[in-house]
Amino acid sequence: MRGKSIKSGWSLLWLLGLGLLTACGGTYSPVSGAQGQEEQTLRLSIDGDPAVLDSAGTVNDQAMTVLNQVQEGLMRLNQDNKPEPALAEANPKVSADKRTYLFQLREAKWSDGKPVTAQDFVYAWRRALQTDSRQVHGLDLVNNAKAVREGEASPSELGVQALGKRTLKVVLDKPSSQFLTAVAMPPFLPQRADIVKKYGNRYATSPDTMVTCGPFQVERWKSERELVLKKSDTYWDRSRVRLGRVEMSINTEVSEQVRRYHANRLDIARLDYHFAEAYKEARQFISFTRDRVDQIQFNLDNDFLGDKNIRQAMAQSVDREELVNHVRKDGSLPAGGVVPPKVWTRDQPSFKEKSGAPRMMDPGQAGKSLKEGMKELGLKKVPAMELLVTEDRKEAALFLQEQWRMILGFPVNIRPVAPQQFLERMEKGDFDMALTEPIVQLNDPYAYLEDYRFDGDAGNSGWNREEFNEKLQRAAEDKGSKRIQELREAEKLLVEKEAAVIPLFCPTDGYLQKARVKNFDRHPFGPEYTLKETYLTGSEK
Repeated sequence: MRGKSIKSGWSLLWLLGLGLLTACGGTYSPVSGAQGQEEQTLRLSIDGDPAVLDSAGTVNDQAMTVLNQVQEGLMRLNQDNKPEPALAEANPKVSADKRTYLFQLREAKWSDGKPVTAQDFVYAWRRALQTDSRQVHGLDLVNNAKAVREGEASPSELGVQALGKRTLKVVLDKPSSQFLTAVAMPPFLPQRADIVKKYGNRYATSPDTMVTCGPFQVERWKSERELVLKKSDTYWDRSRVRLGRVEMSINTEVSEQVRRYHANRLDIARLDYHFAEAYKEARQFISFTRDRVDQIQFNLDNDFLGDKNIRQAMAQSVDREELVNHVRKDGSLPAGGVVPPKVWTRDQPSFKEKSGAPRMMDPGQAGKSLKEGMKELGLKKVPAMELLVTEDRKEAALFLQEQWRMILGFPVNIRPVAPQQFLERMEKGDFDMALTEPIVQLNDPYAYLEDYRFDGDAGNSGWNREEFNEKLQRAAEDKGSKRIQELREAEKLLVEKEAAVIPLFCPTDGYLQKARVKNFDRHPFGPEYTLKETYLTGSEK
């Protein structure tokens, strides 16, 4: 999710009136090199409360990013978004058939001083598969994971085994080039059984109900207000951690973030598209496109939306070019599918190379599709529907509401909610339509499409098409160009033939970032950023 959009233009006009568009803010007392440790405090804002930092359960964007700072897995993403050894001493030994991985763990410690063991990984992976979370499907790479998740095998049959305190053996269901990237993601993080059992449902909801093994620890957490991290004095690689503290304000209005930024009370301010448009020429402006697609997902248990022609009519009524150029105005790109344009594959640079342009608006065909759908349903009047959104997507939702009203005569009510409530309602299937941005943890087109299988993560949309599932199954077994073709055909079936989802745009995030912030590594997938090697220089210039 992104920062909240302002409710009027007055805050922006006020800032413009102060001549802050190109301002650099105040300066810090120059020192040579990085600031001293006592001064190494990074201040930023996150646009939602993490709610819970349990890596084995359902986590929102904010929780995933915080977990990346306070916990650590076998691998972590480096500045080039490639997996590198973390709690693993080195890259694992891999069997000739590429299914068995042998990891040797470092002599690492939890924040309470106890050693991190191979059994901590075994426990966490088994536990994750016994939760109700749809976000743990990445574990399906491990042998028998799906059977354990579906109750057809016991957790002890999962393909992970502790061979002593510091040796972990993992057997995959089939060879996967994405496995080492996957183990850097939340479902693969270790957990302490004694701590989880001690706190039960309260586990990882406060600094006192969790232990961590990453570069930072949670020092203070005031729900919906602030989250403060401190450098961990038990982290195995603490000599490379240069920040002493990270102060995160939660749910701060964008206009307030900008004010704090210019008052030197924030080092990084996240901008909505209003402010991104205004600040795009400022020298401290940064834009970053993550590999995600904002889209409309349908609850197909809704009789009206379960009709393919109704969904086609809605898809044909959306002007994506107008949406990105005149509503967002931040460099976002119109989306032609659920796989972002920059996602690569093992076999060629871009999956989208031959996937075609975004679907064009067609009001005439939309009217025909609507007429056919109403006839099939035996309806003369369109029922009222609700569009579930987060606050930061409200203006895009208003644009869609108006397009559907003008072209189709649809009555659509917009229901903005907080990020965690949005996630919970999506998990439960408590929605008609939702403007959502699915979290995908791997840079592979299969991961983006797998969400829409009948047992996938895509918001309990009710999607279940045998042909689509078969294409994904063949893609999982095939290699090279045949695999790519199966995936492209699956996406076309999902988006064009069935209109089971309406891709809208690939969002671009805008930021103001102080020049003194160094090594702030942003990631296009998975956690938003890594702070392990971030540091601050002494001068703003």
